[in-house]
Amino acid sequence: MRTIIYARYSSKQQNRRSIDQQIAVCQERAEREGWTIVDIFTDYAISGAAGVNESQRPGLAALLVRVKQRDIDQVLIDTTSRISRNQGDGHHIRDTLNYW
Repeated sequence: MRTIIYARYSSKQQNRRSIDQQIAVCQERAEREGWTIVDIFTDYAISGAAGVNESQRPGLAALLVRVKQRDIDQVLIDTTSRISRNQGDGHHIRDTLNYW
């Protein structure tokens, strides 16, 4: 299964290594399941409530562009809070992923 990984942390006060840890958890899961990781997208020091466009969350915006190419099967994240902290944005992102 062709898989994209997304990782994010919220603020400059948090540890930058948390992105590496999130990616490692996702890579371990993909390896266990036999999934192929085709790309990794990240947003550093950006809140999950920041929005979804390129100027607000460039990593997430790039992920959504990649999804629309229809060459992946799934998006893998450490926890759903990495995608969004805002319910409206979360629903929008989920609907976009499901559509494409």
